[in-house]
Amino acid sequence: MNVFTKLGGFLGIVAAGMIAQPSVALASQYTCNLDASNSRGWIAERMVFDVVSNQQAIVQDYIVEDYIGGPMQASFRRARNGNLQITWAINGQSSYGHRVRMRYRAAIKPDNSIRVRISPVEFQKNFFGRGQCELRWAHVGVQRGDARILERGLY
Repeated sequence: MNVFTKLGGFLGIVAAGMIAQPSVALASQYTCNLDASNSRGWIAERMVFDVVSNQQAIVQDYIVEDYIGGPMQASFRRARNGNLQITWAINGQSSYGHRVRMRYRAAIKPDNSIRVRISPVEFQKNFFGRGQCELRWAHVGVQRGDARILERGLY
């Protein structure tokens, strides 16, 4: 038996092991600190965005935690001007029993500055927050189309 036969068998075992595992991808993670003093508490002072694919992101903050119970999926796209645009909606009830319907939109510029706008469904007034994000990388496991963060340490 020559070296190539042994190597081929080893690579086959490695490939089979990789197929059986959920795929793991490297995603960009933006940890953002915002001045949301005029948002009446509807924009968190710290938000985390995990950009998983060209169309999907995950949002984490204390508001999402309170109303949804954990990180939630959001829509993601890159605008022509280079901004990352992330949108999500909260339709839920808080742990205190408050019902809300909010539409969120975050724009992260190439210099990592961020602007978040929320539109309460029942109100005509929008709220805004601005701040700065730090970019880092996280390993994200994707299984059956549902993304879950494998690397935490965010709060």
